[in-house]
Amino acid sequence: MLNPEFKNDFNEESFNNFKKLTDTNFGALNSKTLRLITKLDDADILEFQASYSKIPQAALVFAFSVEKEKPLIRDFTIQLPRKEEPAQK
Repeated sequence: MLNPEFKNDFNEESFNNFKKLTDTNFGALNSKTLRLITKLDDADILEFQASYSKIPQAALVFAFSVEKEKPLIRDFTIQLPRKEEPAQK
């Protein structure tokens, strides 16, 4: 379920656009493993390690609010590893 505010921003059209972009840029999702749960006063954050066919390593991060004992997605992001920059001489 989506938080009402997030639901307004992330409607069916934006979901379809997001899915198309991730399929194009990342490829198929090969695996995901829950790595960390962070409990805050007003939110829970779940972090997954993921692997896609074009991107071997990524983190999926979901923030949930809890309303009447029901978790609702507030936000999410896909994070990629930082590219190492060559050392400066």
